[in-house]
Amino acid sequence: MIEQLLLTKRFFQEGEKLSLENSSYSAGLAISLFQDSIESVIWLATKELGLDVKENESFTQLLSKVHQELENKSIKIPLKAKIQELNKARVSFKHYGILPDISEANKFRGYAESYLRTIFELYFQKDFDDISMSDLIESDEIRLLIKQAEKDLSSKDYKSCVSGIARAKAILFYKIKLLIPEVDKNLVNVATLFDRQISSQVREVFRYISKYMEMLRENSIINLCGVSAKDYNYFQNILPYAVVLGDGNCQVNHKFNNNYTEQDAKFLLKFITELALKIQNIT
Repeated sequence: MIEQLLLTKRFFQEGEKLSLENSSYSAGLAISLFQDSIESVIWLATKELGLDVKENESFTQLLSKVHQELENKSIKIPLKAKIQELNKARVSFKHYGILPDISEANKFRGYAESYLRTIFELYFQKDFDDISMSDLIESDEIRLLIKQAEKDLSSKDYKSCVSGIARAKAILFYKIKLLIPEVDKNLVNVATLFDRQISSQVREVFRYISKYMEMLRENSIINLCGVSAKDYNYFQNILPYAVVLGDGNCQVNHKFNNNYTEQDAKFLLKFITELALKIQNIT
């Protein structure tokens, strides 16, 4: 069910982006995507309610069936007429090539959003704002960290948001060590085998080698996942350093950056969510 709700929300979000453009073509495409989002959630409700559907059933017939069944369950969604108006606008654009007025996109965005928020809450018992790609992450530990980061972003607590993302990344790369082993922490201790006069210099050499090998390990992981090296480098440059300690706790160091922007937090959150799902698919 979560996957279908995510698809519904994605249709809406893509339509929302287009609705902000000053173009009749963009407005028409936005209206089509808003209707797609409603149709997606109606089909999900149809399956969840176990309704019988004919092969040639129209959208409006399906909409009426779902609303009738919901009313039988004492769930009333008072937006049916607005969605029918949205569907007519979509048919005019998609089938007859009639370009809508630019202002129409904003109107139907409001209709679609109100409808989705209402049916998500009243029937699916989900908060529209809480549904995100992070819901697909299987690891409870990683998912909870990212969900909390999403909440911190919403409350504009960017430092806490970024801290949670740094922890999620450190734990994510720690968990994958069975597939791609971590660099042995004892490597730098090789310096103790050398004469005391040069052991400190040798230790620095092996510390450098250790860091370089860890960088190669991370590059191997992102290459395996098919992640853009450019995006990953940007991700790393913003993200504070975090490490998983021996007791399982995670320590975050904001030494070089303390002033994170909303743009930073949004980029990091989107990147870590996609990275977690990609790593999940290869492990």
